[in-house]
Amino acid sequence: MSATNKTTYYELPIFIGTDTPSWLGDWNNSMSKIDTALNDVHTEAQNAQNTANSAQSASDANTENLSATNKALETLKKAVQNYDAILDFKLVNCVKQPNNVSNSGASGSVILSQNTNKTLNSLRLTVPFNDMTKPVTYQFNGQSIVLLEMFTIEDNVFNLNQSSLPNTSTSVASTMWLGAGIAYGSSNDLKGSQNVYAWFDGATTHVGISTTSAVSCANWTVIASFAIFLSGSVYNPDDV
Repeated sequence: MSATNKTTYYELPIFIGTDTPSWLGDWNNSMSKIDTALNDVHTEAQNAQNTANSAQSASDANTENLSATNKALETLKKAVQNYDAILDFKLVNCVKQPNNVSNSGASGSVILSQNTNKTLNSLRLTVPFNDMTKPVTYQFNGQSIVLLEMFTIEDNVFNLNQSSLPNTSTSVASTMWLGAGIAYGSSNDLKGSQNVYAWFDGATTHVGISTTSAVSCANWTVIASFAIFLSGSVYNPDDV
């Protein structure tokens, strides 16, 4: 769905975590409103300047109007810059877990891209697991749920709360559900959906699937594609 909330004055979109941005809807409509507002502000600034030139007695009032106009322009400028940041993506380096992820046989890849202001992530993965002779796993909050690690990222890309210290801890207290992927066996037989989670140890973001037994995932391949909207506002006058 598009933006759940809107700004007070120009009704620009404000997203929440479950929203899916619509470039043809949210972006195009917002650009039209911003263009109209900029033109209105430009006209107002010209009128204010003409009034100041023709009547010295009104100079104080005109100065106040120009100050307000400049602030409005700066606010609109920030809104446009924030849109630029939303659309400017870069690739983020992901390091596969060598004990778990096979580098032979089935091909695999992890592609994570993130926009400049760190509010939107695009994650696509094809992860072939190996025979699970020495799997690297994490225990979730003392429960029987096992988190089978797929890859790590040397940054807190999902703005997660710190889950554990030290970094070597294998107990995870807090996770973020990224979405559900599909798992296939070695003969391309469907194994069902697999929940993909992320957790943060204070220095590194870990991403893996949940299971009750790591051994049961031997020679599986997990495929998933997510758009992850985190937080942040496109238009925030308080930042000016």
